[in-house]
Formats: sequence, structure tokens, C-alpha cells
Amino acid sequence: MEVFTSLLTALITVLSPVGSFTEGALEAAIQEQVHRAEVLAVRVDNRPSYRLLAGQVDQVRIAGRGVYLTPELRIALLDIETDAVDVDAGRLLNGE
Repeated sequence: MEVFTSLLTALITVLSPVGSFTEGALEAAIQEQVHRAEVLAVRVDNRPSYRLLAGQVDQVRIAGRGVYLTPELRIALLDIETDAVDVDAGRLLNGE
């Protein structure tokens, strides 16, 4: 039983940072699409986290303040929240 618990703990430890890598990659992809953003935050909610490897995401939240789509066009407050979506995690992590 102790071996099973140790293996399960190791698996959870390995899969836990997957969400933070995805959030960082998604934030970088959004930063490339806008001219400038004063504050930009991305949160990917997914339970269990291994579903993200299959491309299934429960919810994505994007919040921004002072987002410049062009040098002349500024959005003061941006708040986007999605329902469940399917993503291609490989393309997202490659910056596409």
C-alpha cells in the first residue's frame, strides 16, 4: 500500500505544474497579439489536471487592464471567461 501511495504522490507531483506552463504559454500568446498590456493575467481551471494533456480545459479566465490593441486603441478593463473548451496543447506550448 505504501508503494501505491508513493507512486500516486509522484504522479500528482509531476502533473501539477502542467497548468502553470499552459497559463504562461497562453499569456505569452496573448501578449504577442496585442500591442501592449499594463496588466494581464490568465488562469486555466482544470480538474483533474491530466485532462489538460488531452486538450480538455474546464474554464479559462483572462483579465487585463490597460490593454492596447493598437497604439491608439486602449481597452481600460478586459475580463473574459469561457466554458469548457478543447485545445491543442502541443500547438499552444509551441507558441501557435
